[in-house]
Amino acid sequence: MYGDVAYYSPILFNGWQPFAGVTVNNSSVSDGGSSGSAVLAQTISTGSKTTAMPYGGVQYTVSKVVALQAKVSQSPIYGTVASGKAIIKKEIAKNTYLNASIGYESNGKDYNNAKVMVGLTIDF
Repeated sequence: MYGDVAYYSPILFNGWQPFAGVTVNNSSVSDGGSSGSAVLAQTISTGSKTTAMPYGGVQYTVSKVVALQAKVSQSPIYGTVASGKAIIKKEIAKNTYLNASIGYESNGKDYNNAKVMVGLTIDF
């Protein structure tokens, strides 16, 4: 399960809109198995873990459908992670948008990640 809640400031600074939020991720493993050599087999830990990662950043709205975003988050595994992404959105119902984004994130050391996401955003 994955959730992302953010608050966007109603005040713009030279066209940039500050925001802050938290990403919550719940991962679970209920069962695992292995095949092949028993010497090389690794046991899989079962259970559930929830992590919360706070973040803050700024967004620049280029047009009604395109925005650019820069943010910094705090990961329990990778530490401080900076990211940037481009977002395209289309309103499919009142205050409900279909989003597509492409971005890149890195902690400047051992974590680098490019990602493409498609999702639903509801403004309230």
